Amino acid sequence: MQRLDLLADVKKDRLEKSDAANKLNPVNDPRAPVLLFPTHYLGNFILGLPWVVSVLRKHPEALVVLDSQFEALARLVLEEEANLLLYPRKQISKGERFFSRLSYYWGFIRALRRHRSHTLLDLEGERFTGVLAWLSGCAQRVGPTGKRAETFYTDIRDLNYQNHRFNAFGEIVEGFTDGTQPESGFDFLIDQGSHDFVTELLRECDPNQPIVAIHPGASVSYKLWPRAHFVELVRLLDNKGCQVVWVGAGEMDSEIIQDISRQLGELETISLCNRLSFVQLTALYTRCALFIGGDSGPMHLAASTGLPVFALFGPSDEAIWAPLGDNAHLVRSAEPCGEHCNAFRCDYEYRCMQTLSPAEVVTEVEEKLPNLKPVPGPAVEPAAPSIGYKKLPVSAYIITLNEAENIGACLDRLVEFDEVILVDSGSTDGTVELANHYENVKSSFNEWNGFSAQKSHALSLCSNEWVLNVDADEILTDAYIDEVSRVVTEDKVDALESARVLRRWGTEPRSFEKSDRLIRLFRKSAGSYKPRRVHECITINGVVEKTDATIEHFENLTYTQRIDKANRYSQARAEDKFEKGARGSVFILIFIFPVSFIQSYIFKGNFLDGVDGLLSSMNTAYYKFMKYAKLWELNKGRTRR
Repeated sequence: MQRLDLLADVKKDRLEKSDAANKLNPVNDPRAPVLLFPTHYLGNFILGLPWVVSVLRKHPEALVVLDSQFEALARLVLEEEANLLLYPRKQISKGERFFSRLSYYWGFIRALRRHRSHTLLDLEGERFTGVLAWLSGCAQRVGPTGKRAETFYTDIRDLNYQNHRFNAFGEIVEGFTDGTQPESGFDFLIDQGSHDFVTELLRECDPNQPIVAIHPGASVSYKLWPRAHFVELVRLLDNKGCQVVWVGAGEMDSEIIQDISRQLGELETISLCNRLSFVQLTALYTRCALFIGGDSGPMHLAASTGLPVFALFGPSDEAIWAPLGDNAHLVRSAEPCGEHCNAFRCDYEYRCMQTLSPAEVVTEVEEKLPNLKPVPGPAVEPAAPSIGYKKLPVSAYIITLNEAENIGACLDRLVEFDEVILVDSGSTDGTVELANHYENVKSSFNEWNGFSAQKSHALSLCSNEWVLNVDADEILTDAYIDEVSRVVTEDKVDALESARVLRRWGTEPRSFEKSDRLIRLFRKSAGSYKPRRVHECITINGVVEKTDATIEHFENLTYTQRIDKANRYSQARAEDKFEKGARGSVFILIFIFPVSFIQSYIFKGNFLDGVDGLLSSMNTAYYKFMKYAKLWELNKGRTRR
């Protein structure tokens, strides 16, 4: 007891000092803050995102830190210029190798500190974000009480956790918005590719039947509605002429849906569990007449789209977690629960969930939505095209091998092109399956025989005169797409040279050579590849125009992956040189490493990027040394037997 009292006194003293500091130094620093919001809970993300948008309206230069899994969803509502830094949760998880995790974490911290803001707002308030706040280098660190992270803050906000979590987020950012409460919903600008993908998944649905999205899962067991109730609910909805579509993610959701489907027998439903990204799930909601489910992230996302939501609540406190919006409806059992009914215990084994009957749910739906009708599909025009939706008469071509993490973001920017030729050399991570969801993608397999040979093969499959070479880890900017449209329409030149800007873990390096210039758009009849195994180069026979529009290159590689890549590339480059008659020398082997390191670290400015720049320069020097070492080995006739 004495220790608890002492801790309470310390906490009280820190709060009093924080309040006093706020009176002397109100939080109205004109410099843009850092918004630390790397939550991995979809529900929290949806409830906090309106406040992020509100802060960005007042401070458009603010840095927003998000979990990488929510980047695409955030991009649907944030301005294109929004400054995002992605927290690499997956890469630093316990299943990864220690030094790989350490390099990801250190790279993230460096990018966070590079922003050099005075103030950081920690919306998450967990222990790990408190540590991130402390490591950020920000002088003023604002965060909430109650989550064991107060030690790391200079401005502690004593939040009222009995109010809705949406309002709690607002308390944290108080003083950094224009003072008005934002709307809880969004007008999501969903790309046409996601709409088309959902349309394809729903092709077997009767267009005359309303679609009901149901999420039977939950993050914890006490929020679960009985499976037998879902079986009866689906039968009742089927009798009302509705088509049920299951949504969810993860093994538990999948097992629940499979079990319910078995109990339904021949009654047909559509399971989209583990088949949708967050953006595609949002697109699905635009096709649904209503959503039914417990307290969960998919429920909050549905409510934020304006879809009528019927939330099945039991122990969850609606004052804190109820779905928001005019179309959100709470459904509870009329059976009273015990005095102690919460997330930790219940006198009656959560009968508030058990006794809520499917008939009560359907009755609630009929009362709130007496004229339930199917929702038509979206207009054929994309939400925010950079040019008209008339397809560009251009064939984009991509070569892939295990690019599932990158291919979606790349193809999202190619939906306006007439066709995308994707040549895969044996992916095992679902790259081709993901790509085939895009209607303009034509995928095929070709055995790997070097970069030039593979790209030459892809080029040969293009049906348009104008072609665009894209790598899977590249994203076209709006300005570049506009330039492509202009060049193709004017038809005065034979190729377009542009800059490719490197972004390593979401940030742009400071080195002098953070971008390179490449020809990516050209006439098929004017371009050809020189025979090289690596560092393929297109040769243009014609007029080349230069543009300032850029392509973004996202190189999210660990140091282990960079070394592996350097090893592969050095082998291929050595073989190219060997076939041309080149010979290594002792002089080159002695001096190539130190000279290459100094050239990269000093003269190319990699020293500006701290440890990351140091390691990048070491890797560059390693690549060049290994290239000549392997060339020397080939000349000696030493090959693997």
